[in-house]
Amino acid sequence: MRSCLFLLLGILVVGPLYAQTQGRLVLKGDPTDSVLVRKKRQLEAKGFTVSIQPANPNDNPLLTNGNQAFRQRHKGQPLPTFALQDVTGNWIRSQDLLGKRVHLNFWSTTCAPCIQEFTDLNALQQKYQGQGWVFLAFAPEQEKLVKRVLAQHPLGYTTMAGAKDYYQQLGIDGYPKNFFVDRDGTIVEVTDGTVSIRDATGKLTPDNFRFYDRIMAAMK
Repeated sequence: MRSCLFLLLGILVVGPLYAQTQGRLVLKGDPTDSVLVRKKRQLEAKGFTVSIQPANPNDNPLLTNGNQAFRQRHKGQPLPTFALQDVTGNWIRSQDLLGKRVHLNFWSTTCAPCIQEFTDLNALQQKYQGQGWVFLAFAPEQEKLVKRVLAQHPLGYTTMAGAKDYYQQLGIDGYPKNFFVDRDGTIVEVTDGTVSIRDATGKLTPDNFRFYDRIMAAMK
């Protein structure tokens, strides 16, 4: 009972990247992260044997405990075709993306976590835009509403509004979701939800940049 209590406390402090193995506690993340180091010392003071291991995208509960049916339906499959106008009036077609690596973000104007992660998405675009990546965002709502949100919360991705039919085609019923597509048009990774950690002050903040960055860095 006592070990379960400390495991629960650990999850609340370091977020989803946490595991327990054969009586030992394993914190998953950056070994130099001050929050993890402090938590490790706290647990060791309680008599636990604790180690910090680098996080792997495949360890993340968003990939293992999220919408498995959605992931299994799309991962490893060709990106379903689409032809949509972005909010500036330009047509974007899936067939034009062949030969490029693509990050597709699916969000909604009613989804606060979606909008909150825009900062991380913008940072990803700044890092990878010169490396042959294309960054696309889709929203199911009409253009007027999408533009209103983007005016308050800028997003550097090419954004398509009115994508409700494409959402239905993909089976998207929650946000955000992300596809990472390779040069031959295959979806190599799918994420469901957002990744958050608690900072030194205890505030829960999105950590999608590092999570998505690991996925994209692995795609050659």
